[in-house]
Amino acid sequence: RSLLEEGGQEGVGKLLHVESLLGSFNVELGYVQQENLELTQEANLVRKQINQKNEEVLRMQEKVASWEAEAEERRVKERQEEMERAAQRDAHWEGIVQAKDEALEQAERRLEAEEERHGEEMRGVAKQLEEAAQR
Repeated sequence: RSLLEEGGQEGVGKLLHVESLLGSFNVELGYVQQENLELTQEANLVRKQINQKNEEVLRMQEKVASWEAEAEERRVKERQEEMERAAQRDAHWEGIVQAKDEALEQAERRLEAEEERHGEEMRGVAKQLEEAAQR
């Protein structure tokens, strides 16, 4: 009976030791789980910050794209305005040249008419001189 008691006590001792080890393991497991939770929370916070930064980058890219589009619109508008000004200058000078051409043509017609009239007067004078010389 004493062997049985000794064996039972030894078994109880081993069981208590196993329970102690199991308790220590559970405590360590609790620490690991707590650390895991903290690391997960920290990782989630870092992910959230990364997402926020990515959103900021996207917003900035959209702003830059918008600014570039506005700048291109301004450049196109400026080019169109310059082309319109050039066309107006061309039309202005073309109008001046056309007006001078017309004035020159009118002056040439007046000169021709004046020469014709002067020629007729000269022929009339010559005829009168001829008639006077015949008398």
